[in-house]
Amino acid sequence: MSHIHADLMMQYAIDAAANEQPWELWQYSMDGESWAFCTNHPNWDIRTNYRHAPKQKVFEQLVTPITNADDIALYQPYWFIDIENNTITDCCNYNPDMLRQHMQQFFVYADVQDADNALKFLKNFKK
Repeated sequence: MSHIHADLMMQYAIDAAANEQPWELWQYSMDGESWAFCTNHPNWDIRTNYRHAPKQKVFEQLVTPITNADDIALYQPYWFIDIENNTITDCCNYNPDMLRQHMQQFFVYADVQDADNALKFLKNFKK
């Protein structure tokens, strides 16, 4: 009969061959519900649960939407995300009331690249 964690140990060995600190890719749990990252090599205790940490997508330079209309100057361009249609629309702050309305309905950004990064994040989040 093999060790209860034998299959996981083999996966860990593969990670160890490719990574200097393989434990950073692993998590442990005492109850099987709340998980924490390993801070060192697992000790493979039979009373502890182990798993390869779920893979997370990293989105660089994700910026939160503008929440204060005063952050967009009069006549300054801005972009808003329509989540339902997965689109970015450009606009200009000719009318502060319109800007406030957009801020209530959409995610508003002062930079098109910030809006694009946020839309990519939201598309992946929906999957």
